[in-house]
Amino acid sequence: MRPIGLAVALALTRGPLPIEAQQAGKVYRIGWLGLGEPTPTTNKLVREPFLSRLKTHGWSEGQDFVMEYRSAPSVERLAPLAAELVQARVDVIVAANHSAIDAAVQTTRSVPIVMGFDSDPVAMGWVKSLARPGGNITGMASIVTPEMAGKRLKILRDALPRLARVGVLWWPDVKDPATLWQTLQEPSRRVQIALVSLPVHNAEETERAFVTANRDRAEGMMVQGDIFLFQYRQKIVDLAAIHRIPASFAWATYVQSGGLMSYGPNVPQVFTRAADYVDRILKGAQPGDLPVEQPTKFDLVINLKTAKALGLTIPQSLLVRADEIIQC
Repeated sequence: MRPIGLAVALALTRGPLPIEAQQAGKVYRIGWLGLGEPTPTTNKLVREPFLSRLKTHGWSEGQDFVMEYRSAPSVERLAPLAAELVQARVDVIVAANHSAIDAAVQTTRSVPIVMGFDSDPVAMGWVKSLARPGGNITGMASIVTPEMAGKRLKILRDALPRLARVGVLWWPDVKDPATLWQTLQEPSRRVQIALVSLPVHNAEETERAFVTANRDRAEGMMVQGDIFLFQYRQKIVDLAAIHRIPASFAWATYVQSGGLMSYGPNVPQVFTRAADYVDRILKGAQPGDLPVEQPTKFDLVINLKTAKALGLTIPQSLLVRADEIIQC
């Protein structure tokens, strides 16, 4: 599936509607549903870009809208929190990740839902199509296709030309047909790289996953990009260093925390775009009429300090393609 074109982006970002399109004096309630406890890092990545974008659209927090935040420590707690938001009569729900979106969809078919970070809403049956979602849901979809997963794998091999076995750190409990493990099957066979499954259900299993990776002679690792694993990012980065396994991540924050490299969508930009959807919905647009958009910018970030610690020399051909190089 190709990203929605420029016309949609312009439609979402055009200036405010006439004041008559809004209910004069109304203070809107925006629900926020996410998985994992919020931290300063996650807030900087997702909430701050979202709120900043709303401000550029002319919305003032506390005056024009209030936020209703709900964060669950586990998937099982998401549905009750989604119900709380509905009972609080929010005007729109921003579901920040795949599991939160699923919980929101199962809870309400009337309150507008804006996806913050999903994989494939069509495959999940949440929307009819990206161009015409229908129903009460729209937003961003970062679809992990075999082509996208294969590109990440190729970049890792470009850094490690003799790469033959790759460990895949992934979260198997998510109801997602497009996990990194699944989407890597075809591209790994095509380039004859063996995969080692490293499922992680909790923090303790991250350590066992690295032990398994070493036991099964994984020469590199790919880490799935989702909020569940993200809450253990520093632990994962540290374990990769301890076990001396070159690891590729989907989000740049891992690399800024000491990981080797990342290739994936710009997360703050995704939540900036989510704010554009909320703006349009609060001004009267129907979510089912707003095409689902896919990220258009994918960043390659490389940490040369980590590469040096691992005894790696990153090829110049890869360095010139990087959007960001961290050297200290």
